[in-house]
Amino acid sequence: MFDFKDKSEGDHLVDHIKPIPIFISPNTDVMYSTGIFSKHKPNIVFLGNIDGQVEIWDMHDQVNKYSFKTSLCDNAVVKLSISDGTTIK
Repeated sequence: MFDFKDKSEGDHLVDHIKPIPIFISPNTDVMYSTGIFSKHKPNIVFLGNIDGQVEIWDMHDQVNKYSFKTSLCDNAVVKLSISDGTTIK
């Protein structure tokens, strides 16, 4: 939580906070439909796209390309979840 009020004056120092992305991927023709961070390694990101594929990105390894990609189905991947065994359901 942030407090942007000047306690002595009661005026706002910042009227509007604009969110910024933590990462901007390179330009791609792929449209992502879902994503999730690894529970145990925050540098690992799982991204599902509208073509039914899942990409696994390792931000420590490389940030400009996925580390692994597989096709799961013919429709869009709309939800990813990680079980206790860190496998994709």
